Amino acid sequence: MDHNQLLEKYHSSAISFVEEGKKISAQNLNLSKDGEWSAAFVIHHIADAEIQFGVRYANALAEENPTIVPFDEEKFPTGLQYDKRNVATSLQSLAASHAMNYEILKNASDVDW
Repeated sequence: MDHNQLLEKYHSSAISFVEEGKKISAQNLNLSKDGEWSAAFVIHHIADAEIQFGVRYANALAEENPTIVPFDEEKFPTGLQYDKRNVATSLQSLAASHAMNYEILKNASDVDW
C-alpha cells in the first residue's frame, strides 16, 4: 500500500469512527464488560491519540531530528479524567484534529513521506 492509499484509509477510518461514535446511545456509552474500556473511554482515547500523533506528524515534518515522546495509554483514563469528559466534545475534537492532521499529511511531499 503506498502512502496515498494509507492516507485515504486513515481519513476514511476517522470519519467512520466519528459517525459511528455519534450513533451510540447515551445509556450504552459507559457500559463496559469484564474490565474493558467503555465506548466512551475508547472515544476519548482515540481523540487524545489523534492529538498526540498530530504533534508527532508536525514534528516529523518540521524538524530535522524530531524526538518522539512516548505516552502510556493506560494512564490516560485516570490522568485525563475520561470518566468526567463529554463524548460529544471528544468526537468534535477528533473530527477537528483529524481534519487538520489529514490536511497536513495530504500536503506533505513524496520526499516527506
